[in-house]
Amino acid sequence: MPHPSRPTLGVLGLALALGVAPALAQSPARDAPIHLQADQVTLDERAGVSTYQGNVVLTQATLRIEADEVRVESEGREVIRMVARGAPARFQENPPDQPALHAEAASVEYRAREGVVVLLGDAQLRQGEDTVTGHRIEYDSQDAVVRASGEGREPVRAVLHPRQAGDADQ
Repeated sequence: MPHPSRPTLGVLGLALALGVAPALAQSPARDAPIHLQADQVTLDERAGVSTYQGNVVLTQATLRIEADEVRVESEGREVIRMVARGAPARFQENPPDQPALHAEAASVEYRAREGVVVLLGDAQLRQGEDTVTGHRIEYDSQDAVVRASGEGREPVRAVLHPRQAGDADQ
């Protein structure tokens, strides 16, 4: 239940914009209602920018985003880019019949047209028992490619478990 000082917003621009959220881009759940909670909201329809600040929690079907700030850039009713920032910003998707996907980083950027998610700054991506960490992790959902890079002396680290019998699609 929302805290009384944090209004729950069903903002049309955000609802239309995030209907193409990264993990839901090809899911029927993308048409589900979006629930948003934040301490402050700034909507600039002319510029196509919506900014949600302070204890931001966004949920849509099986998707949950928690951040200090979420900024959505759109053209008309099409989202171009969404950036969540936090200490860390967190993203969670619980797709049916698959292990939950957890991601966190200082910044999570979604480029809607390209179907690309970029985690930047102490980035971590986990699904089931598998984990990838690094300074930057980029996931291209159209080509199903993950690219990760370290920073300085901090390499990319990964723990990947072999598939078990019966895990063909996971």
